[in-house]
Amino acid sequence: QAFTEGFLDDVQAAWDEDVRPWLPALWHDCGPRTEAFRRAYLRAVQDRLERVFFGAQGDWCTAHGIALTGHPSASNEMGAQRRFGWPGQDMVWRYVEPAKATALEGDHSVAPKSAASAAALQGSERNISELFGAYGWNITLDEIKWLFDWHMVRGTNLFVPGSCLYSLRGRRAFNSEPDIGYNNVWWPHFGDISDHVRRVCWLLSGGQEVCDVAVLTRGEDMAWEAAKALYTGQIDFLYIDDVALGSASVEGGALRIGRQAFRAVVCDPPLGADEPLPEMLRAFAEAGGTVIRDGTAPDVAERLADAVGRDLHWPGAPDLRFLHYRKDDLDYYLLVNEGEEALEGVLSLGTVGAVERWDPLSGTGMPWPGRIEGSRLHTRLRLERREALVLAVDPTGQADPDAGTPPVPADVVAEIAGLWRASDLSGEAIDVPAPGDWAQARGWETYTGVLRYEAAFEVSATDAEAVFVDLGRVGDIAEVWLNGQRLGRRCWAPYVLDLGDSLQPGRNEIRVEVTNSMANAYDGKQMPSGLMGPVTLRGARFLEMGSEEKR
Repeated sequence: QAFTEGFLDDVQAAWDEDVRPWLPALWHDCGPRTEAFRRAYLRAVQDRLERVFFGAQGDWCTAHGIALTGHPSASNEMGAQRRFGWPGQDMVWRYVEPAKATALEGDHSVAPKSAASAAALQGSERNISELFGAYGWNITLDEIKWLFDWHMVRGTNLFVPGSCLYSLRGRRAFNSEPDIGYNNVWWPHFGDISDHVRRVCWLLSGGQEVCDVAVLTRGEDMAWEAAKALYTGQIDFLYIDDVALGSASVEGGALRIGRQAFRAVVCDPPLGADEPLPEMLRAFAEAGGTVIRDGTAPDVAERLADAVGRDLHWPGAPDLRFLHYRKDDLDYYLLVNEGEEALEGVLSLGTVGAVERWDPLSGTGMPWPGRIEGSRLHTRLRLERREALVLAVDPTGQADPDAGTPPVPADVVAEIAGLWRASDLSGEAIDVPAPGDWAQARGWETYTGVLRYEAAFEVSATDAEAVFVDLGRVGDIAEVWLNGQRLGRRCWAPYVLDLGDSLQPGRNEIRVEVTNSMANAYDGKQMPSGLMGPVTLRGARFLEMGSEEKR
């Protein structure tokens, strides 16, 4: 009753017309005003939900020292997020996937940025995402890593992964599958990713996102066109809606909302050339701020770069995503390769100082070379497929152009093409292709588990200079030993590992244990499984600011 009382009056206020005769327009085309009426109706529904439903819960939680969290009814809603202590979203049913248009297009593509924007504007320490539900047994650690990074580089700093099931008996295995817990065959390897996520979430908490651009959109029906252009154009942003704009002030030429200060506002949906600017935007423009009426224009990223500059610039890298976060007087740039190919080149930052490269997956860091040109810091970097790195910049320090860098894989120097042997973990030989896809072998089509591949090979003194082993194609997870020394594991391509000092001239023995997908056992999908190769040895080269040297 509290929800419905006066509801049509709210619609009439949003529509500014006689509402009741228009209710059939929710189902039927009633002429040129139909779409405007439907938007007014949606706005009234969302406003009522925000005030009566989420607002009542939020007020009670605040009064009792509890942080309300959850998610609104749709991925493209921002208004209700104001009522959460920890704004949140839900990513299920393969709403977004790697190498799919959904990562940048459609209502679900705005989900993490909607919650992160609400949190940034209201000063919430955390924003949250529930994810993986109903993604299916065929989800891989490759996809899981991508999904985590996709969220975090858009500002998510807390996760509720689901589900962790006590048992898979009966139909439990298909209750919003997959199980990401100990029932899953790849559970022993999940800790690597969870440590990676834990480190990045710590990094993105307790500080403030550095962002000059706001995208003004509808809080009840957020747009994604401008966001896509800004992501691929390497311009970070936060969403605002008309309610947030109503709380803004103009100070020193910036539009200030909470702790955020914006120097440019992009409108999506666009404002027509003849439409008057909202009063606050007009004041912002008169104070020197940049207002771009049409956020869907093809040159919107370039126009913003001309107007407010670039915080980060990596030419020719449209799959790069970044987030700039300031914490404890240091500047952190989270860089994510969201595409399917490695990125390599020289990038520049708008923050100068001593720079370190942090790897959240391994938990390691090292000084990194940088060169100051004008007011920008330039460095050279390689981001592998599925890689996320942090550049930590200390503005009080000095960039070191001569800092050393680790080697990266170079050309193939030899192929391990000898006689391979496949076995189970007890050592009993089995008849599957080696190398090859065991899901194509008779009797192994739906097997889920771990198989072992072993081979002995000879290397010459020249080949012994190899620095990396490349396993080629693997389905899905590979753990590798060479001459009894564990090299490590890879859960996604590229399946390349540093040999360290384990390779020796003469005879060498390699062991690879491969874990495949639960979808083979539970869905009968025969997803590619095993070590498929080719397995090769690679040399090394080094990243240099001005050139690349090989050895």
